[in-house]
Amino acid sequence: MKRLVAFALGAALLGCSSPAPITADALLGTIGDLPAARSARGDAASRAGLRRTESYVAERLRSFGLEPQLQAFEWGSPQPETWHNVIAEVPGTDRPDEVLLVAAHIDAVTGSPGADDNGSGVAALLEIARVLAHRSPARTVRLCFYNCEEQGLVGSTHDAALLAPRIAAGEVDLVGAISFDALGYYCTEPGCQRSPFPPIPGVFEPPDTGESIAIVTVAQHRGFARSLAAQMRSAEPDLEVLTVDFAPVPAPDLLRSDHAPFLLMGEPAVMITDTANFRSPYYHTPGDTIGTIDAERYTRVVRALVSAVVALSDEPAND
Repeated sequence: MKRLVAFALGAALLGCSSPAPITADALLGTIGDLPAARSARGDAASRAGLRRTESYVAERLRSFGLEPQLQAFEWGSPQPETWHNVIAEVPGTDRPDEVLLVAAHIDAVTGSPGADDNGSGVAALLEIARVLAHRSPARTVRLCFYNCEEQGLVGSTHDAALLAPRIAAGEVDLVGAISFDALGYYCTEPGCQRSPFPPIPGVFEPPDTGESIAIVTVAQHRGFARSLAAQMRSAEPDLEVLTVDFAPVPAPDLLRSDHAPFLLMGEPAVMITDTANFRSPYYHTPGDTIGTIDAERYTRVVRALVSAVVALSDEPAND
């Protein structure tokens, strides 16, 4: 609660001025604020932790001056329970029907504190919300903190189903959906990075060290992925950005986050990831703690993402 008061006070003091810089301390502080147990499939304490996470995210968004929507859905076995996606929009001033969707899932697997998967994504998305709250983007930016991702992309599938008829009717032009899922683990030892795809001469050469951040999609949406990568590199020239965008159809490892429901709708959609189990030995284990986050690289990634989202939200109109 003290941290929430501090954030609210900081927002009030900032007023309409530029937001404070993005720092490792702030990012790691947010990850540390999240309940260590937050799973819809867990015991009573873990489910309560996930509900506190919903409330925490909503309060942080309010502290920035945004108005979060708690989007309810049912999930649970054998007894369904009500859970919530937490969604806030920064309306576009010139082309509000053009929507850039940026997402991160707020839950973790049972038994894991989920610092990287996906506290790192939640903290990054909150930083984007904080920065955008001071701006008037040309396009609408939809900030989606999805729930129950670890139970089969339940929250994002629910939101995608609600957006689909609006997209079909032309009310929403989804210019892209971006999902942050594990952004903070890096390794430098040769052989520490594995790949679900073999080398493809002239197309894809898998790295054997885990020093990059990956943008994952299918060939159809290569343009969106590479535009995003270019904006990230422009903001942080030393950042290693790997685009995995050669697959003609979405193989299973390309569908492992909340971009998938939108990708399967035919919309431009990407996952941004440190590659999770293809790099981290702590993936989905009790070892996924804040101490495994590479603060320097992670902060550089978040700064690049914030800059890229701001740039994409102000891009010229679609043809």
